[in-house]
Amino acid sequence: MAMNEQEIKAAFDMIDTDGNGTLDKQEFTNFCKQIGESISDFEIDLMMKLADKNNDGVISYSEFKKMIVEDHSAPTEDDLKKIFEAFDLDGNGKIDKNEMMQIANYFGEPITEQQVDEILAEHDTDKSGGLEFNEFKNMMLK
Repeated sequence: MAMNEQEIKAAFDMIDTDGNGTLDKQEFTNFCKQIGESISDFEIDLMMKLADKNNDGVISYSEFKKMIVEDHSAPTEDDLKKIFEAFDLDGNGKIDKNEMMQIANYFGEPITEQQVDEILAEHDTDKSGGLEFNEFKNMMLK
């Protein structure tokens, strides 16, 4: 069931415990714990990055509302870039085999080295040993 404007605002105000009109990482983390979600720091950081459209480090009411009501079926290029940057743990511009395995473990979905090799065989078109952004984007939109 979709939330109306009043319900969205009430939810935002409940999470915004310091009342400053924005949600920071700690408020978001506390909320997830309150509703019984077991969520890693990595997942919190990723959700914050995806919701924080103006990259100021916090989620405003308008960003929160957009996160609640927008269609999540097709990520934007900006969303994919933020996900890519979060997954590129060493910041070298590509997601390598070790990073893929670490990310899968973060999400509680461990994968084997063979599975990673299969992903790379299919999507690492320049055979660099990792996925650069365009390869990652093509894989995600496939």
